[in-house]
Amino acid sequence: MTRTLRYPRLMSIENFRSPNFQLVAELLEWIVKKFEPDASLDATSISTEAERVEFVKNAVLLMLQNSRIKMNPKKLYQVRITRQLSNQLPETGALLSELLSKQEYLSNQHEKAAARSIPLAEAEKLLNATIQGIAQDAEQLANKLNNVASDEAELDEKIERKKREYEQLQKRFAKLQAFRPQYMDEYERFEERLQKLYEVYVLNFRNLAYLRKVHDDLARSERQRQEELEKAMRLTVEKMRMEQERKDAIGLADDDTDAPLIDRRQYDDDDDDEDDEIIRMEENPKLAAKTAKSVDTEEEEEGNDYMIGINVPRGDDAKSDLSSGDDF
Repeated sequence: MTRTLRYPRLMSIENFRSPNFQLVAELLEWIVKKFEPDASLDATSISTEAERVEFVKNAVLLMLQNSRIKMNPKKLYQVRITRQLSNQLPETGALLSELLSKQEYLSNQHEKAAARSIPLAEAEKLLNATIQGIAQDAEQLANKLNNVASDEAELDEKIERKKREYEQLQKRFAKLQAFRPQYMDEYERFEERLQKLYEVYVLNFRNLAYLRKVHDDLARSERQRQEELEKAMRLTVEKMRMEQERKDAIGLADDDTDAPLIDRRQYDDDDDDEDDEIIRMEENPKLAAKTAKSVDTEEEEEGNDYMIGINVPRGDDAKSDLSSGDDF
């Protein structure tokens, strides 16, 4: 092959029976310079291991740059194989030492055997024994061949029998597929009924889930409404109490100076009536809400009258003013 590629020197496989890095380097240099004649690659400067590694790296790089051929420089020294061989060296050395120790004895025995003349009868006997052994081996081989033929015939017969059984099973399977059991009509009827029942079940389940959700929403809205009513009632009661306290404070100042004993009794009766009204409001939230609205309206009107500077009599206050005027 190298001659076909016009390599300048002769080469054979025998050159690589032992490691020959010098020849490998020359081949690499010749191949690289075929692609790049001006490549600075010298196969003579490879005396040390570092120079060899640098040479291989440069050769691989030049091949990759010029011809796009990827080479693996890690396989230069074949580290794994070297380690295996280094592990085998002690065992091989020990075995070689043992064989060499037997060399003297074996050489003596060899010389004795070579010097001794073999009798013709003994040689003939050995040859006959060897011929008989070969004949027995040939006979056994012939028997095995005959057995192979008979075994082949038996296997062919078994294959044919299995084929017939397979065909019978296929026919039986086809008959079973075509056969319709007696209970299939009833089975299909029950299957249709089960399908309808399942649809009804799904519908009922969805309706139940929807009703539960509606019930929860109504209960939540009812709780919110009750809480709002209770809050409104508490606010109304608080406003009435504050108004009552304000009126009580004003009334006490007037009663201590001018009001007679009968008016004070009447004032106590009015307080009792207001307390009864507060209790009724606590029992009836709707009445409390309505009263709160009326109280707010009265407060707004009083505020407007105060801003104008006019005191408008209303209800029982007007009547009391008229009665006091008549007294005068």
